[in-house]
Amino acid sequence: MYNDVVYGCNQAFEGSLKEAYGIITGDDPNKIMPHQIEKYFEQNSVLRECVLTLFTNHRMAWRNKSTHDYKLYFSEHEAFLAIVNISEFIKILLDQMIEKR
Repeated sequence: MYNDVVYGCNQAFEGSLKEAYGIITGDDPNKIMPHQIEKYFEQNSVLRECVLTLFTNHRMAWRNKSTHDYKLYFSEHEAFLAIVNISEFIKILLDQMIEKR
């Protein structure tokens, strides 16, 4: 059950990242990888360094591991942390999208 929460959060993370990229740049987000989006946000000062570090950490420590290692089992606390992180990431990205529009 907790694994499903983390996997769902990972999908929300990637989907919101791509949606924000599409709105901010006007480009098709379906042909770009999350790490490329982070690189774009860094190079174009869309997000500050501290926020980018947290995005990168989430992608590498949570998303990539859970996508490639099917033997992982997440705890209740890890699932809760994933929900909190994704909720805040989405809020930050939504702020950026609103600012762009």
